[in-house]
Amino acid sequence: MRHALSVPLQDFTIAELAELARTAEAMGYTDAWSGEVDGPDIFTPLAAIALGSNLRVGTAIVNVFNRAPQPIAASAVSLSELAPGRFMWGNDYPHDEGSGPYTKATLRAVFHDVPEAELRDVLGGNAAKFYGFDLDVLAPLAEQYGPTVEELATPLSELPDKPNAALLRATA
Repeated sequence: MRHALSVPLQDFTIAELAELARTAEAMGYTDAWSGEVDGPDIFTPLAAIALGSNLRVGTAIVNVFNRAPQPIAASAVSLSELAPGRFMWGNDYPHDEGSGPYTKATLRAVFHDVPEAELRDVLGGNAAKFYGFDLDVLAPLAEQYGPTVEELATPLSELPDKPNAALLRATA
């Protein structure tokens, strides 16, 4: 059985989360999840936990409405570096006010220069490890529905005729 912290916590400062994570880990906790409703941003509490423990960390739902795609991706990559093999991305997707119908193009603009191994981990490998998924079994579905790591690693060379605001922010 897995036990997880849900952060941020009302009675703890971000600075106190590293110690809390070490204590929780000693008690058998395995994961920490962060949501973004009020209070601190979604990434900072997880960074404190990643640096203070070996807990797996993940974003529950990243708020895509109040920040551009590039800073979100940069935060995800940074957290992946702080918690190699222990970070899982979670996002509420898709929304008309988000990157659709140009989601793949937006992801290409944001992630094309992330090293392949790290991109594989952030986009699915860490989730597979978290939940014990067999990536060989899932590979045909990933190919069918994508986007694939290979697609996202390809830089965006031109914009569509009428790019939306999310794509324009990602390429600015």
